[in-house]
Amino acid sequence: MKKNLFAILIMPLFFCCSDAQTIKEKKLTSSKLSKLESNDVKVDSSSNLTKEGVILVYADSLHISSKSVTIYNLDNTVFSQIKSTNGNEPSSNFLKNKILAYFPDYYVIHFNAKKQNDNYIVQVGNEMKKLKQNQFIEFLTWEEYVLKFFCITNENNPLYENPTTDSKIVMGLNYQQLNFTCLEVNGDWVKVVCNKDCEGCPSSGKLITGWIKWKTNGKIILKQRYAC
Repeated sequence: MKKNLFAILIMPLFFCCSDAQTIKEKKLTSSKLSKLESNDVKVDSSSNLTKEGVILVYADSLHISSKSVTIYNLDNTVFSQIKSTNGNEPSSNFLKNKILAYFPDYYVIHFNAKKQNDNYIVQVGNEMKKLKQNQFIEFLTWEEYVLKFFCITNENNPLYENPTTDSKIVMGLNYQQLNFTCLEVNGDWVKVVCNKDCEGCPSSGKLITGWIKWKTNGKIILKQRYAC
């Protein structure tokens, strides 16, 4: 059965061709997938920061162009660089287990971030660092980030017919077999539909769709997958 790369997000709110492969082209192996889970990292909320969200580093484009992304300390000294070494996928030894999602073998490098003027304050472990705007990064709000990737859920966050816990729960689902595409955000809820591009979704018959919570009490609880 096909495995999936996924991230469990539980935290406070706050890519042409050639040698490099995109995420969709990467082959996922079961030995790696069991560990491909995002870290539970807390985000500092400074009053002078606005536009909370996530920074995506387009590491595949870095690979193709042989470029790098520099991470700065808050005093503008260099902390680290995300770059390719010996032809391998771009990475940094300072990021493992310290950012939102770090799977360099699959070009997945995501930071908790807030926009500050033309820069981005990102979290690395318990410290705040800085990224400067460039063509290899993209800032997404949390709502945009939620809609960008597949997701899964379970009985603790069941599928409802409508975006309220007063609504009926969609019954008879084996959540371990299902992947969902996120369609729209409504407050703390996201509308999803069974993702037919992944295994587990019925190829015919009843359409499996409804609403699940993507955040509750100010914390993101959605389980996301980056690829089938």
